[in-house]
Amino acid sequence: MSKADSSKSFTFSAAVWIRDGVLIDRMPLNALAFAYCYQAILLKQIHTNPHHTGLRTIPSISTLTNFALAKSGISCADKAGAFGDSAMDDDTANQVASLYNQLCAVAGSQCQYFPGAVELLKDLQQAGVHNFISSALEQEVLDHWLTSEQGLALAPHLAEVLGKREAFAKGKEHFAHVAKLTRRQTPQPILYVADARQEILQAKSCQTSFNLIIVGFAHCLKKEKFARADELILTSIKGHRHLIESPLGVYLNNEAGRADKQGALLDLNILELPAESGLANAGADLIVEGAGSEIFNLLRQKLQAPS
Repeated sequence: MSKADSSKSFTFSAAVWIRDGVLIDRMPLNALAFAYCYQAILLKQIHTNPHHTGLRTIPSISTLTNFALAKSGISCADKAGAFGDSAMDDDTANQVASLYNQLCAVAGSQCQYFPGAVELLKDLQQAGVHNFISSALEQEVLDHWLTSEQGLALAPHLAEVLGKREAFAKGKEHFAHVAKLTRRQTPQPILYVADARQEILQAKSCQTSFNLIIVGFAHCLKKEKFARADELILTSIKGHRHLIESPLGVYLNNEAGRADKQGALLDLNILELPAESGLANAGADLIVEGAGSEIFNLLRQKLQAPS
């Protein structure tokens, strides 16, 4: 722990963190990336098979973004398979996820950690707390991220990054793994910090089994961040050949593309931002709420207890 925290101690043995939306400020990017990738793959599917009866309408970017925000916490492929009645089978949903991973590998690298995030995990580690990231992303995607500049900034303070593997997924399996590793040394609780209602509900269902302290991370989202994320996506696609040649690049230049609309496919007026109350209603034990610049300082204050 830092000198300023020398009179404090943490009362949990491990901390499980959501990467996107808790450690890294990229919820707007993730939601928009899902929307653009879903629409691009759907357009490709329609052009390949224009007579498919289940593909009559193309949902708007704003509609898809709202859906992604509402379903935050589940994988991209699961979101794609769950949206509406567009007849997207598992193979097509996986194409959306693959394209999403390619786009986010580029655009996500431009996103920043919340101020104080890296420092808090460093202090936790020095205090003997084991830090884990739990994600619905495929393990190989996370392993690649961990070797990037962004990943390397946090890697020294992590015990492990947990992604989707065979018979091993975000939720109960991840919590069981953390409990098995850390409770050999101490019976203290496990902290879980998440920003999505679905994640809180999932943790609540097995809270007793793993002695979880569930923290709802209610970062106050502003619509202006979605406009910046929208521009970041466009810049990322245009600046990378493999994305220009992907269905995203094709989409940007076809009759539905944004080249003739100056980027105005996202309607900020109809965005539905998640309510902070949803995390408390889902069963979080503690809510930390604030702007991006202050939320980790607030979290630190709530997590520390007199020694």
